Amino acid sequence: MRKPPVSVLIMVICGSLLGIWMALEGLHLRLFGEPLLLLGASGPFWRLLAFLDAEPLNAAWPLIMVGTAWAGAVSGVLIKLGGIQRIVVILGLISMLFLIPGTLLGAVVLVCLLVPATQAWFSAEGQDVAV
Repeated sequence: MRKPPVSVLIMVICGSLLGIWMALEGLHLRLFGEPLLLLGASGPFWRLLAFLDAEPLNAAWPLIMVGTAWAGAVSGVLIKLGGIQRIVVILGLISMLFLIPGTLLGAVVLVCLLVPATQAWFSAEGQDVAV
């Protein structure tokens, strides 16, 4: 099996970090009733929700779902699952709504997806997929 290019590895790392971060943030909110505020970086997201008079608990399940969806997307990227690029784009765009960490990591994922080396790796025929 041929090694993926650096852009794919960066995309996998950023997607994994983003998924873990979002899932933990949502799970902490659901279990303890308050956001985790890991490193204080997601504070703008919670301030925006407060400004919009949105109930923070309503954001818990979407954060958990999008966070755990990243696990499947990252796995799909590593095995070059057909159509996974669309899923990564959708998750990247949704994750950008999670202000600061989601915006930065989601943008990195989307940029890495557009790199020619990543496109060539995805378009390579099935000989790279371990069976």
